[in-house]
Amino acid sequence: MSGAPLCFDASDWMPDAMANAFYRATLEYLDSPTSARLEEILRQLDTVRTEAKAPVPDDTACGTAPTQKG
Repeated sequence: MSGAPLCFDASDWMPDAMANAFYRATLEYLDSPTSARLEEILRQLDTVRTEAKAPVPDDTACGTAPTQKG
């Protein structure tokens, strides 16, 4: 197992502001799953992403899940 942190999904690579917006957006969309709402949510997420200016992680940002024995 590598010393890199284990990541479960893409939000693990996101800066805190982006991850929080992503979680909120997911819940908001599930509350009102319409095409119009989705477009609005995606525009909001893009704004947060632009403002976060986070570097794109490379393929070593996260470790791998340990293998199970037995």
